[in-house]
Amino acid sequence: GPSLHILVVDDEEPILNLVEAILASDGHRVDTAASGQAALDLIARHRYQVVISDWKMPGLNGMQVHEDLLAKDPAMARRMLFMTGDVVNDTFQEFLKKHGRTCLPKPFSLREFRAAVSALAKE
Repeated sequence: GPSLHILVVDDEEPILNLVEAILASDGHRVDTAASGQAALDLIARHRYQVVISDWKMPGLNGMQVHEDLLAKDPAMARRMLFMTGDVVNDTFQEFLKKHGRTCLPKPFSLREFRAAVSALAKE
């Protein structure tokens, strides 16, 4: 698909680096943020076609980043993909259902990751 400007948010540096490397190897321009607040700072300065975020992070979590984005840029909020290595609790399941968002469990396959990114880019 076309080259996208993508933001990846994760407090775990190895995950952040891996996802960035995968996306860059697919030809995308990638910015990274190690926290929810750093993500919001970047979002305030750039337009992203896709935002990929861990949902459970210290400080602002992925849901809070999404809520902030929803208030400021609903179109970008619709192109947000979540990932987690944690158990998805009922609150987060309800959040995903309410907003029609997807959450990939870590570890995920490259095929399902690329398919999810591609689907969001079309929204």
